[in-house]
Amino acid sequence: MMSVWSAASTLVLFSPPTPQVQKQQPPAPPTVGAQQVLSTAEFSSVWRALFASEAESSDCGAAKDLRKSDEAWIAQDAFLVQLRGFRSSICKAQAWYVASMRLDPCRMRLNRENKSSADIHSCSQNGKFSEVRFVLQPVEKTDHGYIFPDAALHVAFTVTDLKKIMKAWRSQTPEQLIKLVRDNGKFNDISLFIGGGGLERWSFARIAHTDGIWKRDRLAHGGYYESLSDAELNSVAVKTQRPKSEKEFSPAEFLNPLKVHPLQGSCIGCHVAEQGRPARLFRMFGWGLAGEPVVSARLRAEAEFAAKELQILEK
Repeated sequence: MMSVWSAASTLVLFSPPTPQVQKQQPPAPPTVGAQQVLSTAEFSSVWRALFASEAESSDCGAAKDLRKSDEAWIAQDAFLVQLRGFRSSICKAQAWYVASMRLDPCRMRLNRENKSSADIHSCSQNGKFSEVRFVLQPVEKTDHGYIFPDAALHVAFTVTDLKKIMKAWRSQTPEQLIKLVRDNGKFNDISLFIGGGGLERWSFARIAHTDGIWKRDRLAHGGYYESLSDAELNSVAVKTQRPKSEKEFSPAEFLNPLKVHPLQGSCIGCHVAEQGRPARLFRMFGWGLAGEPVVSARLRAEAEFAAKELQILEK
């Protein structure tokens, strides 16, 4: 039996693949390989779409020198992700594991697929925008033990037969669920969160699967990437300039999935909205810095909404 958080089984959190994992708790399955979330070829294409470079290149993760960058590269704004660099270990496909899974009977993409909150309340019943999201995180083995770098990929699949997924959700093994989703779904989008090698900067990005290929997807502020530095976290005087057209939301609104939807508010605002969380703890569902379980308040609210929608479907 998998470890399932209690919001009507809409969330599944696996144990980190370390020697301390108890036998009764299945460890996280690898991300890349045959019958996994991503094939080797798919992982490579995802990496190219996000970083405009090859995962297995010798300089993967190395910080970019902007003085030597041309204007075309900076204009892509992918440089924000690689400006400070990141741990080279996450460039390897075998470093990534499925930390957790989410079942969402209604994918919240306001103004993309649903035009209002009322649409979101009803869309679960027509099954048009149901999804399973795999939360992927890297694990690195060092001389001092296992570490969990600041990085995550959320791979969202649109599923065509939600009731079949629901029936298997509580009883199937991780491998069986992955196969079921792959057989009954298709790629929708992938979101990236990544921290700099020295924890100086965090960045967010998203790509969408369109016409069989991965393409960069615009975020709420109009760009393709969103980035935040230590200085911007710790000083009220230093903030990334935001477009005037972007609506400002309160922390309470960011914690309400029916007030602020993905693509509507900033990625950063949602991740730092919860009061009492360490400023650098951007992780919302999966493993923390030491491999401990993390379930944020925003994620709980989304799961409770999903649970209510599932109960409607089960009646």
